[in-house]
Amino acid sequence: MTIYKGILLLVCCVFLVIACEKPAEETPAQKVDPIEKGLEIYTAKKCAFCHEDQEMLASGKVKDIARPVIATDTMFVQTHLKFVEASQMPTIKLTGEELHFVSLYITSLHRMKYQTATEEVADAVCPVCAALVQKSEALEEGLSFSFGGNTYYFECAECMYVFQQAPVAFKNK
Repeated sequence: MTIYKGILLLVCCVFLVIACEKPAEETPAQKVDPIEKGLEIYTAKKCAFCHEDQEMLASGKVKDIARPVIATDTMFVQTHLKFVEASQMPTIKLTGEELHFVSLYITSLHRMKYQTATEEVADAVCPVCAALVQKSEALEEGLSFSFGGNTYYFECAECMYVFQQAPVAFKNK
């Protein structure tokens, strides 16, 4: 009986060591940058062919996808792609995960296009697109909005408008 207790104790100790072992750290190669992944999908699906063509943008044939109302709304993009046959856009199939990554990439396009502050002077972050904002500049431009006891600052009027339509959606972002 004593040998069985010894074996049982040994098995329990081995189990505890394995269970308490620190999981292997992710290597940089395993980490996925969601914006880079979105760019990869955007490029692979040839979205830029139309959405970055200045002539098509100017003519109104395609939308400026860097607009926050489009960029921050995965449902908008998903619905648009689902009913694409009603438009002149070619059919593009995206999984839910791909759609998420592309939406994050599109949001980064808006942030890069409209960010008004550098890291050195920024003292706020736009709750819609995460662009760096300088509070004094936002106040001067009328780009602030109070909600729920907090004041939010924006780099552009369109982000402020999007936020005002559904502030709760961005509150914990």
